[in-house]
Amino acid sequence: MALEWVFSGNLGEKLDQKFMRTTVNHWRGKFDHLTEIDWDLEMKSRKYVSKHHPQNFQRKVLTAHQEKMTQFEEKYGVSLS
Repeated sequence: MALEWVFSGNLGEKLDQKFMRTTVNHWRGKFDHLTEIDWDLEMKSRKYVSKHHPQNFQRKVLTAHQEKMTQFEEKYGVSLS
């Protein structure tokens, strides 16, 4: 509990920002082939979320979902968007 108190203020905030920058810079160097749009989709790093999907898994899921919605719309003659 003492450590939690020490890091709950300004020092903790500065360390949090430094470690996040270090981590993001590491990932950017490792995956420098990604465009900015792909980076945001596959390697999101924010204070409140961190995710790592460098093989486009999320894009595969979103594409499959869009295809199924399109098929449904065509089959039943409705618009879901």
